[in-house]
Amino acid sequence: MGKIKKWLKTKGAILEYGDFYNSYREETIYLLKQFYKRGWKVAIWGAGLKGTAFLNCIDSKGEYIKAVVDMNKELLGKYLTKHHKIISFEEVLEFNPDVIVIMNSAHYADNYALLREKGYLGELIDLDYMIENKVDPDAILEGKSFIIKNVENYDLNKIQVQILDILKEIDRICKLHNITYFLSAGTALGAMRHQGFVPWDDDADIGMLREDFERFRKIVENELGENFYYQRMKRSNDFYRPFDQVGKKNTSFVLYNVKDLRIRHGIHVDVFPFDVVSADEKRREEHVREVQDYRTKIFQKRVPHVVATKNIYRKFVINHEYYLKKFIPYHYLNNKMKRALNRYTLTEDVYVADLLTHYKKIMYFKKSDLFPVKYVEFENIQLPVPNNCDSYLKMMYGDYMTPPPEGKRNQRHRLVELSYDKAYDKDKNFFKE
Repeated sequence: MGKIKKWLKTKGAILEYGDFYNSYREETIYLLKQFYKRGWKVAIWGAGLKGTAFLNCIDSKGEYIKAVVDMNKELLGKYLTKHHKIISFEEVLEFNPDVIVIMNSAHYADNYALLREKGYLGELIDLDYMIENKVDPDAILEGKSFIIKNVENYDLNKIQVQILDILKEIDRICKLHNITYFLSAGTALGAMRHQGFVPWDDDADIGMLREDFERFRKIVENELGENFYYQRMKRSNDFYRPFDQVGKKNTSFVLYNVKDLRIRHGIHVDVFPFDVVSADEKRREEHVREVQDYRTKIFQKRVPHVVATKNIYRKFVINHEYYLKKFIPYHYLNNKMKRALNRYTLTEDVYVADLLTHYKKIMYFKKSDLFPVKYVEFENIQLPVPNNCDSYLKMMYGDYMTPPPEGKRNQRHRLVELSYDKAYDKDKNFFKE
């Protein structure tokens, strides 16, 4: 059974990602050839199935890509293909390639931050974004900013206005019920560096200790104003995030890969629980891996890959994890993840972490650095941030007061619909709006 699953996983990736990479093959090879002519060294970040499919489609002979970077220690020293050795993060800094191609757009921001924090100054290319938006390779070679959006009415200011309304509503409810929360991740960064949103951000995050998070869950739906919605993972919907969202009704922010799911697709704020973690590095890493393993399984169970083909064989192979996970009850996976999240609640109470983040770097914080929260200016109102926000943001971003270069500031979403005053049509059907 193990060999069959491995074959299906590899074959599915080759079919799905192979079609994707071949759709922009000539342009990608042209770009790599120009790097080669300049004498530039090129590496890719990601030794998973996307990396395997990319190398087989684009550089099967090892002409252009000289190394593969991955954080998985078990893969280090192995070869992804017979020409491409997998090296560690530390080794890539020594190798110092001129270009690193990030294979997964979802990890571009944290990979970018991690590399810049360690002093890497080379070019970083978001491959998914480049292909999805058919970015002109010459624009990349010329070092031009290539901010390309998938929808004509993309207006960052309008998105931020909606998000600020949501933050105000969350703040109102938390004050009313004495629930402690704080702006987290890039939203905390914006508060400290810009006294508001990071100028190019179109999302927002808040954090709470697990105890406050569970209290918030119990009261929020009954307290929200009529223009807002709240969603979390339940058996009765397709919501796939293990953290929660508060969003604005009659708005649309629809991502391509989840456009068909029975969820709310509005402009929203993500609400993250912070759970207790061990002070011991090895135990902490094991804890994170266990939580992420169950998170991945729940995602696979709920989110099929969007495929254009009508070929039943190709559909099954590409989405075999989705179909096979139908045999595993949702409540089983969810309960397993809950137990993993709460592993140290009763035994240790010094360090906490957002175990549900997409960041590869394991970030953990002393509770004394987070609490008591302090209020700072955010878009002309007062909102809470961690008590020692400097320590918090240095753990997250390193030199957080230095903005990234202009060409690296654009958000990377594959949007299929965006509206500031109208719900997505499927939301109207699902939720009777």
